[in-house]
Amino acid sequence: MRIRKLRVRGFRAHDESEVRFAPGINLIYGPNEAGKSSLLRAMRDLLYGIHAQTPENFLHRYRDLRIAGRISNSAGRSLDFQRRKGAKNTLLDDAGNVLPDDALGAFLGVVDRAFFSAMFGLGAVE
Repeated sequence: MRIRKLRVRGFRAHDESEVRFAPGINLIYGPNEAGKSSLLRAMRDLLYGIHAQTPENFLHRYRDLRIAGRISNSAGRSLDFQRRKGAKNTLLDDAGNVLPDDALGAFLGVVDRAFFSAMFGLGAVE
């Protein structure tokens, strides 16, 4: 799976942000409190769902929270989709229509939330 684009709206400190990823390794860096960890969290929540008890509404209302993106797989297939916060039907296509819960299976393969969290973000404790 390759993440091509990430768009967040109403997520933590991000009113509206979009990141497009180039082929290869991408590095996001910036000063403290710039939103780097929030983007990583948004990426994870886009792929695996937004936790029901998420504290992401400290600046925005939950109903305004949207995470969208484009992913592709090794077979050349791509998917534009989005997530909303909720208890059911949270995976949507780019137009806002409900997608089945297993729609990302062909892209994620065996990569579950725990594996993604452990492998695809770097951090440091000072």
